[in-house]
Amino acid sequence: MSKRVLIVDDDVIVRRIAANTLSKKYDIVSASSGNEALDLYDEHKPDLVLMDINMPDMTGYEVFNVLLNRNDPIPPTVVFMTSEDDVQSEIKGFDMGAADYIHKPFHPDILLRRVDVVLNNIEKYEFLEKGAETDKLTGIFNRETVELKVKDLLLKKEYGTFLMIDIDNFKTINDNFGHATGDQIIACIADALKKCARSTDIVGRVGGDEFVIYYNSLTDKEQVAKKCEIIQEKIVTVLNTILPSTVRYHVGVSIGACRSPNDGADYETLYKNADKAMYQAKRNGKGDYVFYEGEKNSIDLDEIAAKFIDIPMTMQIIGERGHEAGAYSVNYNEFCNIYRFLKRHAERNDDKVQFVIFTLKPKKNAKKGNDRKGAVITEFSKAVEKSLRRSDVAARVGDRQVMMLLTGTDSDHGMIAINRIVSRWISDYYSDEYDAVYELQDICG
Repeated sequence: MSKRVLIVDDDVIVRRIAANTLSKKYDIVSASSGNEALDLYDEHKPDLVLMDINMPDMTGYEVFNVLLNRNDPIPPTVVFMTSEDDVQSEIKGFDMGAADYIHKPFHPDILLRRVDVVLNNIEKYEFLEKGAETDKLTGIFNRETVELKVKDLLLKKEYGTFLMIDIDNFKTINDNFGHATGDQIIACIADALKKCARSTDIVGRVGGDEFVIYYNSLTDKEQVAKKCEIIQEKIVTVLNTILPSTVRYHVGVSIGACRSPNDGADYETLYKNADKAMYQAKRNGKGDYVFYEGEKNSIDLDEIAAKFIDIPMTMQIIGERGHEAGAYSVNYNEFCNIYRFLKRHAERNDDKVQFVIFTLKPKKNAKKGNDRKGAVITEFSKAVEKSLRRSDVAARVGDRQVMMLLTGTDSDHGMIAINRIVSRWISDYYSDEYDAVYELQDICG
């Protein structure tokens, strides 16, 4: 698309020469006075204004000052024309922000090249500025730009909803299929997220597999929930398109939603609370979206464990291990004690410990109101105990989850244990009413 130049001069001959020269490469609009220039600027939004300084109704400086005071998102680019050889006038123009000065009478080819240089420099600047704002892999905003833009909207009291979006088990995808596949997924997800947002919203990548969307002026819970469902559907479609069908039950997306100003009127609070809600979605079994609800979203495994830590009791629990095969099955409080103990021990001795949590999620076509979930989690717990080693620890949490600690194990061997559990459950206890989803984290090592 050709760039547009607005020529402003009260001398008709100068306007014609400039127009004939520049029309070889640019769209031309001409004005004979400052007031006419302001009207045409609003109508045509030129890329550059080539303007005489001395005009009867308004000087070029006065026209430029009016344009600057409008605080348009894209500031005006002005090149002044003058027949005077006045250094102080040039200094004044450059101090205002003029891009260049051209002395009259000018040679047409020199005029064309001076305008070319100014517009090319603007293009280069815009390219560099855009590059500094965007994530190289995806082309959407990077972390720093997201922060600046959301802060600007909040400062203007343009409140909305901040979504923290995390791809479940993305590390597993990178480990099993390579970073090239991981990068392909990240780029496709970014494209999908852009399609879920409006031009007034902000979409960015803030980490390896973490994205955010700030929905400007959207705080209605039902509408935000629909947005979250659409996002999940689009991302799962991306994942299922790229990944083999054998691993699709491992993947999904967890979303935390935080609405301003009630859940946070500043960026730092919004980000932190959306992050808490996102991790609550993961604790719910992944593939979920959760709205921030104050301290309900603030549960932390370390904090829970600290409340129950009792080293002598932990030593007694471990010392009373039986000699039966399989994982050591304990209750929730005992698990928290052992977690804390093993973490401290591993940190001091540079050992490896993996934390795994499995969640049973009802399938969409499962019968509602079924009373089998207690039996299913019991069967799944048996599959866990039989699949793990005696040095591992497992605990059932309610009717949906089983947590476990894998000692002396890195993430690769952790995946072997996870696959063994899933295989055993499918072969011995499988229920077609539930899917088993997991999260694997390094505690140490």
